[in-house]
Amino acid sequence: MRVLWICNIVVPEYSHVFNIKKNNVAGWISGQLKALLDSDLRVEIGLVFPIYDVERRKDTQSDDVQIFSIDGNMNHLDRNDKYINQFIDIYEKFRPDIIQIWGTEYKHAFYATMAANKIGLLSKVVVHIQGIVTCYSSHFFDGVHYEWRKQIMEHYERFIEQGSLEEQTLKLVQNVLGRTEWDRGTTKLFNDSVNYLYCPEILRDAFYENAGRWNYSECQKHSIFISSAAYSIKGFHSFVEVIEIVRKKYPDIKVTIAGRNPIEANSEGEISGYGKYISHLIDEKGIADSLQFTGMLTEEEMINHMLMANVFVVPSLVENSCNSLCEAMMLGVPIVATYTGGTPSMVDHGVTGLLYQGNAGYMGAYYIRELFEDQELVMTLSKNGVQTALRRHDRKTVTEGLLEIYKNLVYV
Repeated sequence: MRVLWICNIVVPEYSHVFNIKKNNVAGWISGQLKALLDSDLRVEIGLVFPIYDVERRKDTQSDDVQIFSIDGNMNHLDRNDKYINQFIDIYEKFRPDIIQIWGTEYKHAFYATMAANKIGLLSKVVVHIQGIVTCYSSHFFDGVHYEWRKQIMEHYERFIEQGSLEEQTLKLVQNVLGRTEWDRGTTKLFNDSVNYLYCPEILRDAFYENAGRWNYSECQKHSIFISSAAYSIKGFHSFVEVIEIVRKKYPDIKVTIAGRNPIEANSEGEISGYGKYISHLIDEKGIADSLQFTGMLTEEEMINHMLMANVFVVPSLVENSCNSLCEAMMLGVPIVATYTGGTPSMVDHGVTGLLYQGNAGYMGAYYIRELFEDQELVMTLSKNGVQTALRRHDRKTVTEGLLEIYKNLVYV
C-alpha cells in the first residue's frame, strides 16, 4: 500500500533534508509516522512538506521514505489554482493508494484536495482534522476587553485569511479522521455526508517512556504549567483572573508558560497586539513575579517542566484535542481545563481531570486550589489519567485502526 501524507510543517525527523531548524510541534504526526515505519506491515510512505525557500525545495529519498516539497508561500497568497498542478505532479510521481492530508487550516489542503478531485482520486483522500480555524475564529475575541480588540485585529485577519479555503475543502472532501465530539459536529455541519472515521492520535515516544512518572512528592507545590499563550485562542488573558484569585490564598503560586513568549519583542523589535494586552493585564493584576515564560521547549524540557508541575492547565477559549493535554495526562500530571471544544471528549470531569467554564475563572481557581490541597483527589486523577492515556494512545491499536481505515478506502 502506498500512502502519501501531506503535512503542514516539516516534521523534525526530516528537517535535516532541507537544512532547516527542527520544529518541536505537531508531535502527533511524528508519533504516527514512527509507528507506521516500525510496523511489520508493508506500507510505502511519501511525505509532502511546505518549503518557503525555493533554493531548499527538493524531491528526494530519505531512508525508506520518499519526500516531496511544495511552495509553502501558497498558504499566504491569494487563491491561485496553479498550485493544484504541484500536487497533481506529486500524485503522478508517487501514485498513492491513499492521500492523507494533515489538517484543513492551511490553503495547501484545498489545493491538494482539488488536485485529487481533478484526477479521480478524491475517494482515496482522508483529511486528519487538527483544528478548524473557521470555527476557531468565532472565539478569537472571547473575553478580550472591547478597547483592546483593535490591537489584535491584524492577527485575527491573518487567522481568517489562513483558513479562507478551509470551508471549501471540508465541503469537497469525502473522508475525515477525527477523535472528539467537537470535530465530528463541526465537520458534519460543513458536510453532512462526510464519512467520519474515529482515529485517536499517537504521542511522541518519550511520553510513553515516562508514562505515570509524575509524582506528587517530587513536584513543585503550588505550581502550574501551561503549554501555550501565544495568541488569544489559548485563553491566557482569561486565565490571569484565575491566577489573581488563587494567589490570594497561595501567594507563592508559580505559573510556567511554554511556547512563543507573547510579551517578548520579535526579531524586528515589535511586540504583538495580544502581547501588549497580556502585559497590561499582568501589570494591572500585579502578578508578574508569579510568571515564568520559557520560550520554545524541546521534548525533554517539556517533560521536565510537566513533571515539576503541581497542576497542568489548559485555559483555551476553544480546542479540538490539545496534544500537550494528552501528553500531560500520559505522564500523570493532574489536569484542569476549560470545558470547550473537544476537551470534554479528552477529559472525563472528576475522573481524569477537572473542567470549568471558560468565562467563570473563579471555578478554575477553585479547582486548582482543590488540587493544591486534596492529595487523595490528585492521586486519583493522576492514576486514572495515565490509564486512560495509555489505552487511548496505544500505538499498536491506533496504528492497526488507521491501517484498517486505509484498506477500507483502497478497496471501496
